Amino acid sequence: MEEKLILHKPIHQPRSNDVVLQLTDIQLHRDRDETKNPVKRVERAVETNKEGRIYSSLPDPSGPMHIQTPFFNADDPELQKLVKKYNEQGKRVFIAYPKKGLPIKLGKDAQEFVKSKKGKRIIRQLNKDKDK
Repeated sequence: MEEKLILHKPIHQPRSNDVVLQLTDIQLHRDRDETKNPVKRVERAVETNKEGRIYSSLPDPSGPMHIQTPFFNADDPELQKLVKKYNEQGKRVFIAYPKKGLPIKLGKDAQEFVKSKKGKRIIRQLNKDKDK
């Protein structure tokens, strides 16, 4: 029988020994390599009890974007193994995020690019195209 992860709103609040993955924000970077194995990054952050970051690329930067974090893919076998491991330890896995939603902001490298001469030129051109 194939096991499947089901993502849903929590019925009960997390207990002290449960695993809570707290999402804080989404940062858009100009040049970042994609995280090869986001599940391992999550596991390491949980085990060391430290913050971690996962990097992924945007699907199509030229139109409306639907941003989905990589470890929300319930069919990912690595994620299923990780959740099963924590369940065998008697822990439940929760994914928490701010009630007002995840803020999306520019990463430091993207901010520096926008302030650069080339970035200002691109912004001026975008504003010009928008006014047409």
